[in-house]
Amino acid sequence: MSSEGSWQEKGKGTKITDESCKLGFRKELNSRFHAYTEEIDLGIVEESIFGKKRTSVVLYVARMRAILDHVMNRLPSSRFINHDGYRRENERGIRIGNYTYYAGGHWVPLDCEPKWKVAIVIPFRNRHNHLSILIRNLVPLLKLQMLEFRIFVSEQDNTMIFNRGMMKNIGYLEALRFGRWDCVVFHDIDQIPMRGANYYGCDGMPRHFCARPEEMEFKPAYALLFGGVVGVTEEQMTKSNGYSNFYWGWGGEDDDLLKRLYSSGYKPTRDLREGFYRTLNHTKKTQNEMCDEAFCLLDSCTKRMSWDGINNAAYTASRLKLSLLFTQISVDIRREKWNSWFGPCTNTEKLVDTDESVT
Repeated sequence: MSSEGSWQEKGKGTKITDESCKLGFRKELNSRFHAYTEEIDLGIVEESIFGKKRTSVVLYVARMRAILDHVMNRLPSSRFINHDGYRRENERGIRIGNYTYYAGGHWVPLDCEPKWKVAIVIPFRNRHNHLSILIRNLVPLLKLQMLEFRIFVSEQDNTMIFNRGMMKNIGYLEALRFGRWDCVVFHDIDQIPMRGANYYGCDGMPRHFCARPEEMEFKPAYALLFGGVVGVTEEQMTKSNGYSNFYWGWGGEDDDLLKRLYSSGYKPTRDLREGFYRTLNHTKKTQNEMCDEAFCLLDSCTKRMSWDGINNAAYTASRLKLSLLFTQISVDIRREKWNSWFGPCTNTEKLVDTDESVT
């Protein structure tokens, strides 16, 4: 086996043992994890995670980025996992502690077989300071839990009002180009996990991780809340058709997904004991930033399920960039064509951002 920090081939001889990864006791996990909410530069986060191996990682990621760009230019819609050139080069990795690191924020336990392979999707636009804080917390947490994981940042790259539901759908679809995942966790950028025992594995899906957010004074979230941090399996995404693409502006898309999941026969779970989250300060949303048609859309969500979701997300070919700690997906999106079978939304009462804890 290669020495720490050197190149290594994935495959026979890479792992020391085929034994399954063991998850520690709650008390141990909580004692070994600390949530940080101070602003920090992403470069400093990279230094703290890679240490002396950062230079090797930078060179490796640059090589993989060039290969990915070549593949994208030739086959813009390909699944990279099926492309011989990309797959061959992607089988190289760098040993970082007890993990093998792969370009674009993909981590695989080295000494044991992970129970779950998890994709983390973060919808994003113009909140770089929050992204650095979240990544600083997520990578150590997921490594502590001995999960195989990859982080995807799904960026809306235009001047239209933010469509968080569509960015989650696109992040999910683009994640599938890099392989299959046991589950995907959709993670709001301002929610910071506080407990090491808040397990990000794929048990109990669909799952509402953010059960006690700081913005609700750490009290249990109401039963119909399904926002902040949620997880679903590929089967559940397919059956529910994922998020709606019609929520332009803030609010409503999480409630819509919950209704879809219930309609598809799934009942979400949550861990009230460990689901504590710090909420990063952010500017309170104005009325113009809220979704005009949220209430109207919620009324018809189950009727739209078959044609509004991951099967009709309208976006141009994505621009993918392999960063050291995540894979960045930047897309230009557009409004989808409304199904003429439905009449126009007439109830345009706006949701209100009532969070008084933000600044």
